This record gives sequence, C-alpha cells and structure tokens, in this order.
Amino acid sequence: MRRIRKNKYMLAGALTIIIFTMGLMLGLLINEQKLNYIQQLSKTQNADYASLQFQFNYIENLKNTELTKEEKCDVLSATLENNLKLLSPALEKLEAYELNGDIENEDYILLKREYTIANLRYWILAEKSNTM
Repeated sequence: MRRIRKNKYMLAGALTIIIFTMGLMLGLLINEQKLNYIQQLSKTQNADYASLQFQFNYIENLKNTELTKEEKCDVLSATLENNLKLLSPALEKLEAYELNGDIENEDYILLKREYTIANLRYWILAEKSNTM
C-alpha cells in the first residue's frame, strides 16, 4: 500500500495559502494606489476649476478695460492655450485605462466624467472669449 505523506500535503497547503494571501494583498495595494491617484487627480481638477472660475471673472473684467481688441485676444489666447495643455495629460491617462482594458473600473468612469466636465468648462471659456 501507498503511504500518505502528510508533510507534503501540509507544505502544499501552506504554500497555496501564502501565494493566495500575497496575491490578495497585492491586489488590495494596487487598488489603494489607484484610489489615491484618483483622489489626487480630483483635487487637481478642483484647483483647475477654481482657476477657471477666476479666469471667467478676469475675462468679464477685460470687457470693462481700455485694452484694444488685439490685446484682449492675446490674453484670451494665452489663457485658452494654457487650459488646453492641462487637458492633454488627462486624455493620455484615459487612453491608458482603455488600453489596459480597465474601462469597467469605477476609477476610470470617474476620470472620464471629470475629463468631460473639464472639456465643457474649457469650451464655455472659449465661447465666452468669442463674445468679447
């Protein structure tokens, strides 16, 4: 008869538990880092939004100044160009999520919403600058 060696089974069970636990911990760590990243991005977006509100007020005040149309256009062009530069990294991050196939992730959905809102804000700024 064959002898059952308990030591081998216990070692295999212990290794399985260790590997499973390490995988679980690694998954939790990655999710934690993604969450921190999204929270940081949200804070950045909020700061950008406050900046954009300030820019709206600045544009409104430009209407009342004695600057020439060319000078106003130069200021507005610089403002719009700066805002468009801020959108580029957000788009790259969205594309990276899509390439990874992680588009069902809540973080991706939140990032996509924030990117859309940022685009709308900049579009409104551009429209407002056209009325000057």
